[in-house]
Amino acid sequence: YLRRDVGPRRLVQALLVLAYLSTVVHRDHATAGRHFARARQHGTDLSYWAFIKAVMHDGPLGRYDEALAVLEEALAKDPLAPSLLSARVWMLIAAGRMAEAVGAADAALPFASRATVLLLVAARTHVAAGNVARALELLESASHTTAERYAGYLPLRIAAEVRAGNRD
Repeated sequence: YLRRDVGPRRLVQALLVLAYLSTVVHRDHATAGRHFARARQHGTDLSYWAFIKAVMHDGPLGRYDEALAVLEEALAKDPLAPSLLSARVWMLIAAGRMAEAVGAADAALPFASRATVLLLVAARTHVAAGNVARALELLESASHTTAERYAGYLPLRIAAEVRAGNRD
């Protein structure tokens, strides 16, 4: 697949693209795993690699502990990365570890001023955990921010309102 004369940066990018294609198009997870491993060996950006590996590979395969391990490793080096903070919450929810997911979502809220998507992640987590009143508070605080422009804002708001018994 790869030419031998590509530079290290392009090689890493190509390996991540190949991992993605192997997972999504070919559903060849063994090959994807090899591409992820090679990208890691060649010095990929740890935050980007961990996010893609967790969300596109380990998580869909039900390897939540492995996904969380790579996310935690990346968060140790980049603790403010919104994509990693969000992915950690998603993997905890998928693993059925709701109390930890709520804790992780709430812990990320101080960073929501620079990444309003974290408000939506927290609100979704609280809806999933049955904390509808808290979810509605978070959604209200997001209603006058860029978070309101995210495609998931309105359906999440409607779900929280319906779950709270507000049918208006």
